[in-house]
Parts: sequence; C-alpha cells; structure tokens
Amino acid sequence: MSESTFDTYLREIQRYNLLTADEEKALGRRVQNQDVDHIDAAIARDELIRSNLRLVVSVAKRYRNRGVALADLVEEGNIGLVHAVEKFDPTMDTRFSTYATWWIKQAVRRSLMNSAKTVRIPGYLLEELARWRNFARKFEQEHGRGPSNDELVAGMDPQPGRRKLLLRLFKTTGPRNESVSLDVLFESVDAIVDPRAERPDLIDFAAWEREGLIDRIDQLPERERDIIRLRYGIGAVERPLTLREIGREIGLSRERVRQLEHQAINRLRTWFDAPRGPRGAGR
Repeated sequence: MSESTFDTYLREIQRYNLLTADEEKALGRRVQNQDVDHIDAAIARDELIRSNLRLVVSVAKRYRNRGVALADLVEEGNIGLVHAVEKFDPTMDTRFSTYATWWIKQAVRRSLMNSAKTVRIPGYLLEELARWRNFARKFEQEHGRGPSNDELVAGMDPQPGRRKLLLRLFKTTGPRNESVSLDVLFESVDAIVDPRAERPDLIDFAAWEREGLIDRIDQLPERERDIIRLRYGIGAVERPLTLREIGREIGLSRERVRQLEHQAINRLRTWFDAPRGPRGAGR
C-alpha cells in the first residue's frame, strides 16, 4: 500500500461509526447465525469489521519503527480483526474491542517476526546478560563445564517474569551481540493461551511474562488482587466470575469492579514494562 493510498484509507475509515456494547453483541449473534441466514451474517460481519478498522490502526501504531511499515502492520492487523469477528462469542461478558485487540496484536507480532529480522536489546538487559556471562565463565572455571539452565537460574536468581527470556537471550546471543531476532522476544502465536477463554486481557501478556504473573498478582493491593483472582479463576476459585457476580461477592457495584480490574491490569503492565532494579526493588 503506497503512502498516498494509506492516507486515503485512514480518512475513509473515519466514516464508520463506533459501536455500543449492545450493537456489538447483536452483530455477533447475527454472524453466528450464518447457517440460518448467511447473507445477513455476511452483512453483520462486514459492519463489525468496518466499525473496528480504527482499532487496528491504533494497535498497529504501537509497533511502529520496528522494521515494518505502518501500512503493512495495519494490513496484518486487519487479518487478525477478521479472525476476531469470526470467533467472537457475544455471550462473553467483554467488549468486542477488548477481545479483538488480542487477535490484532498477534497478527501484527507475527508480521514482525516474519518481516523484521532483528531488534536492539535494551541496555538494562545487556547489563544483566553480561552478569550472566561472568557467572557462567566462573562456573566453568570451577567445574570444568558450563552451567545448566537450572544452575544459571539458581546462581543469578532473576525476576520470575524474566527467567525464560534471559535464558533464551543467553543461549542465542554472543558477548558482543546487541541485537536479537524478534522470534526470541516474541513467543509463537500457537504457544499462547486460547483466546476463546472468557477473558483475553491477561492472556495478552507475553508467555515469558506470564511465568511471573501470579507472583505479581499476589503483590497487588488486597481488593484488586481479589478481583483479579475471581475474574480469571486464579487459585482456589472454581471458575471465572462475571463483574456482577464479583460485585455481589465483595459488596461493590459492577462498574466499580470493572474500574478496579482495569486499574489492576494497568498496574501489572507497568510492572512488566518497566526496567527492573535489584530484586525486590519497587515492591
């Protein structure tokens, strides 16, 4: 897509109205009814897609300057949007945009893995990798062999959410290598939890982050922690609860539960996005 064509596309998609939650669910039910009326289902499918094209652009912009043109990222994101429309379950207690964002991100990331060859490793990770290599050299001098993965982790005691990432970087980069293939940083789409689960929000965390996700959830303020556990069926919870059910459980309105859930997820994302200091810092 040329730059002028893309600019025209961006102007064109502004014409499509955004949907309310009820409209999304109504269209979703019509899409699911394709065996009965495939023409109406196709019309509903097209409307649900058109009304969320701006969402694709918004998501794609987060991945700019990684070696792939924004127009190409948007095209790939649109493929993810189509998958979301086909798989959306209108009985889920979630907005379509929340559900679709997961699919759009996966499509964009897959495009980055296939098209952009390398990315620069952040400085704080390079420093941590240097410490890992120093440990490995000393270990080899003392034992006559290199350390195993378990011995590396035991010796370095990394943050739980970084263990897998650092191991993969340690194995795939050399001492002077400051860039890495994107597929080292992004898990394959197939390895990520099935997004047809009731809530895809927490699933959106990368696989290497999810390893430490439970640990971070335990550090949330008590009310936020309880809401996240109930909402996603974590721990001794038998099944994920709806916002309304959680509200009845802890004596809050549905809207207040939604706000606290959103606040907790943003807090978790901030923790994972920020460079780590010494272990325990910021807790």
